[in-house]
Amino acid sequence: MAKSVTLAVTGSRPNKLKGGYDNMSSDNQRMIDFFTKTIEDTLALNDKVHCISGGALGADTLWAIAVINCRFMYPGKVSLEMAIPFTNQDGNWPDKSKNIYRDLLAQADKITNVSGQDLYEPTYMQTRNEYMVDNCHGLIAIYNGTTGGTHNCVQYAKKQNKRILVNSSFHK
Repeated sequence: MAKSVTLAVTGSRPNKLKGGYDNMSSDNQRMIDFFTKTIEDTLALNDKVHCISGGALGADTLWAIAVINCRFMYPGKVSLEMAIPFTNQDGNWPDKSKNIYRDLLAQADKITNVSGQDLYEPTYMQTRNEYMVDNCHGLIAIYNGTTGGTHNCVQYAKKQNKRILVNSSFHK
């Protein structure tokens, strides 16, 4: 019987990251490399890795990019679920970010709208985070200890006794 593990990521938005909004910056490429290595290390111990991304700008987007890259390198062994807080998550984003987000959605193996709603409500972000934690074996946190959504997600994961891998090296 094949063993499958589910990993999720929580992390900061681009304005708090060294790589900013440029997914091709050297710092953001380092984060993609970190995510890729984490998936590869997990595959070394398991047959399959299911990866959940919340689809937000920043760490979530870079995670989804790494997952898609790994899916091509390890066919049939890596899958991507986009756990979006609401349908119109990208409604106020710049066009370039919208295009990347929509491309990631198109390439996802599964899309889960955790609220079932179309428009933003602040609680939907926490609902998304709780969904990711509840459905993963381990949480990767691109986190520097500051308060906010990532902090709330990490605290929730601790209460759920999830394994948490924290990396703060990508922050400004």
